[in-house]
Amino acid sequence: LADDGQFRAETFAQRLSAEASTLDTVLSVYDVTGALVSRNDDSFGRDSRVALELAAGDYFVAVSSTGNTSFNLDVTNSGLGGLTQGAYDLRLAHTPAATAATTIVDTSGTPLDGDRDGKAGGAFNFHFRTAAAADTIYVDKIATDALADVATAAEAVSQIEVDDTAGITAGMLVFGEGVPAGTTVVGNDSATQVTLSASVTLAAATKLRFVTPGDGSLANPYLTIAEALAAVTGTTEIIRVLGNEGTELTGTSNTSGRPSLRPNVLVNEVDPYHYYVGFDPQGNVLSDGANLTVPAGVTLMIDAGATLRMAKANVEVGSSSELVSRAGAALQVLGLPDKVVTFSSTLTDREFDDSTPTQALRPRGGDWGGIVLRSDSDWQPSGSMGVDTLRPVLNSISHSEILYAGGQVVVDAEVQSFAAIQIEDTRPSVAFSTVADSAGLAISATPNSFEEGNGRVGPEFRGNTLKNNSTNGVFLAIRTEFGSPLDKLDVSARFANTEVTYVLQESLVITGGAGSYYEDDAGDLRARPSGRLQIDPGVVVKLQSSRIELERGASQLIAEGVGNDRVIFTSFADNRFGAGGDFDTNGNLPDTPAAGDWGVIMLSAGASASIDNAYLTFGGGEVPLEGGLDDFNVIEVHQADLRLANSRIEANASGLAETDRNNRGGNEAATVFVRGSQPIIVGNYFRNNAGAMISVNVNSLNDLEQGDGGRQTGLIDRYEQYDGNRGPLLRGNRISNASTAGDAIAGLAVRAEE
Repeated sequence: LADDGQFRAETFAQRLSAEASTLDTVLSVYDVTGALVSRNDDSFGRDSRVALELAAGDYFVAVSSTGNTSFNLDVTNSGLGGLTQGAYDLRLAHTPAATAATTIVDTSGTPLDGDRDGKAGGAFNFHFRTAAAADTIYVDKIATDALADVATAAEAVSQIEVDDTAGITAGMLVFGEGVPAGTTVVGNDSATQVTLSASVTLAAATKLRFVTPGDGSLANPYLTIAEALAAVTGTTEIIRVLGNEGTELTGTSNTSGRPSLRPNVLVNEVDPYHYYVGFDPQGNVLSDGANLTVPAGVTLMIDAGATLRMAKANVEVGSSSELVSRAGAALQVLGLPDKVVTFSSTLTDREFDDSTPTQALRPRGGDWGGIVLRSDSDWQPSGSMGVDTLRPVLNSISHSEILYAGGQVVVDAEVQSFAAIQIEDTRPSVAFSTVADSAGLAISATPNSFEEGNGRVGPEFRGNTLKNNSTNGVFLAIRTEFGSPLDKLDVSARFANTEVTYVLQESLVITGGAGSYYEDDAGDLRARPSGRLQIDPGVVVKLQSSRIELERGASQLIAEGVGNDRVIFTSFADNRFGAGGDFDTNGNLPDTPAAGDWGVIMLSAGASASIDNAYLTFGGGEVPLEGGLDDFNVIEVHQADLRLANSRIEANASGLAETDRNNRGGNEAATVFVRGSQPIIVGNYFRNNAGAMISVNVNSLNDLEQGDGGRQTGLIDRYEQYDGNRGPLLRGNRISNASTAGDAIAGLAVRAEE
């Protein structure tokens, strides 16, 4: 490596496009002295990946099979114990560290932190769609060709006197207080007289606006979003909704007689600058349509300064039903720091002070649904994509306010509840936005939304504020339809953003892909899907009556903190930890965390987990199972591979089960429960937990060599002094204030099982 920077190496074996290889790789990186620097067994199924910061210099990369990790770099054919074989590709990449010469810098010469990772340098990737003018439809709520003041009061007449008719022509639409909707100009009779298509009653000095009916061009835009949606053809690529400064119609009145209030002060009456979507209290469709549904293949761009007032409606992006495809629809909210895009209720703004006895209804959470980004939204490839091909991401919400959402909306003839931002198996960018006062969830996302691949790591959350919602975090939306199994995580996923809190109130099951491989219809070998969840340093995960369960097979959990940036697993009610501007993640619920608030991280046969520099607290409780409820220890290992290191495990319940938990097996009162496994448990601090520190059965105590394999991400940081260990590696752990359970001591309890 010629420069300092990030080095990445990745194997492609089971992900080979032509046919899957049966090789289960291990990647190892050594420095020039032969010292092991980093190692990864599995990261994408059975494929490996290492990514770490390295200084300039010489390094060696070794690819071997799982089971073959004790080779000597200086001795040919010294490796042994490999369990698999097959073809593979190796991809290497290096990104030099940013310098003043290679990136944008501030006035002091320091590189800007473009990706907000806390380090100088880095870039925030953003994709933007362009189209020819002929393929773009423009919408401007206050497009105006002429303004005029009523010179003489008029009562129930169609011919009116104005101060100046310059620019007013027949066919123009007329807007103003007292003018019926749809009124047009019949004729420009003189320099001060106009004939209208309807009788009007107008006070003197009323401001009137005259507009040529739009054709969707920039010069002559549509006035409503509904018109634009109706005008979409097969060649339309973009609908652009223009924002307004709020000064374009200076002096123009709204229906209350008060001057138009801007910027972003929302009044109960119709504001000429705002777009209205949904239904009024009488069930009438508002001016911009009943719902804002983006057509297939069209990108809806909402410019800075636009305000959308919503009632019983959604912004729908992508297909909500298999019967009607809206694939390729995309949304780009293009706010600016000093000119945000607002999505809010049609009711009075919370800050508007009206002391009259006829004070209108106040807005409240649930007045409208939310922004719904479906699985087939965003840019769609025309054919299959390679797993390492960069995929553009169009869906983005930047510098916006999303207020009073989280309500029920009728979609596909069914009343459904929505989050303020609802993400379904897609990976948008949400940046520098405020989600507030929602009746439901601030943000929800399905498990597979967090997939890592094609140049993207799940949804991007940067600089957002979540406050006064029922859940101020990113809620994992795991479908639990009656009589159906839970939705499972079956991709390589990652919780990468430290600026939001991740919330689990339903159990997350990570697919194991048991059976490993199968033949497709063409006779080619393919790997069965298996899931991996990687949780980055500093991420907070809050759980309530839920568990993280790794299925049998190749399922994997990597939760490795660094330094003071621990990975946190805690109770939904624990407001000591949080992100997004509000540590009170559970909204109005009591902030009283207790042992047993959540269940377990459970490893089934063949699964693997690496938990390093983490904090696990208030677990070991009762969670729903198929057909009932039962308890779990906070960590359970059943014929699986666990490395638990340098972590604090505190204030967890004993987790003693009453049943076999639908064939998962029983357990004992303990913090860590081990059955038929040789875990690595080193350098941890167990404090104030109920039951034994570790409960292990006799069959786990074999004499096979088991040293510390080290971390799966970054520098390996392993305990080399324990290389001669045999059986479970249980060293260097501390325990304090532990309770006893039955005859088990508060440290290690050895079980004899039939």
